[in-house]
Amino acid sequence: MSQASGQGTPQPTGDGARAEDDVLLVECNRVSQLPGMWAKRVTVGADQIGFVMSKGSVVRELGSGTAKVGMSILGLTGRNREVLRFRVRPFRLLLKFGHVHTDIQGHVLPAIELTATIVTPSLLYSTELNGQGRLYTSQLSAIIAGAVEGLACEKLTGAADSGRENDDRGGLMEKLDMPIRKAMAERGLEVSRIEAVSRERDS
Repeated sequence: MSQASGQGTPQPTGDGARAEDDVLLVECNRVSQLPGMWAKRVTVGADQIGFVMSKGSVVRELGSGTAKVGMSILGLTGRNREVLRFRVRPFRLLLKFGHVHTDIQGHVLPAIELTATIVTPSLLYSTELNGQGRLYTSQLSAIIAGAVEGLACEKLTGAADSGRENDDRGGLMEKLDMPIRKAMAERGLEVSRIEAVSRERDS
């Protein structure tokens, strides 16, 4: 897999309808579950790239448009084949953190907004899809926030304990920049913009 994409129209889940800006990054469907009594077809959006996979290997790359990806003969299809669609356009993530409690008082980490692109689809698929059919920006935001929150809490709590909280808040983004980029890169993602946002803007 080279460059990436995922479906752009969020779908309701067991938690109810998702927010309008919760973008679908990756969608995975078994060929046998696709529409069509005989010929199985899939539509790849203009903001997506698609792959036909078999046992973890790429069989075929799909560009935008509708393509036939399999045949159903006597009700049987390539059972081990699946179609993956990844979003190719940049997307926004909002990393939200909880409270950091110290002996002095409770502190709130700033939310972090970033713009990212999927650059290695196979890596995102293998690390985060975990058998799920879909991966949304809200899910990925929670994953990345969880990966760096421990370090952020450590930095902010240490600054508060030493009386350097105000000074260190200004440098918190500098300390988190590389860990966030590393957490994203480990999942096949590239960051083009990262900045702290106020809780008012977050809400």
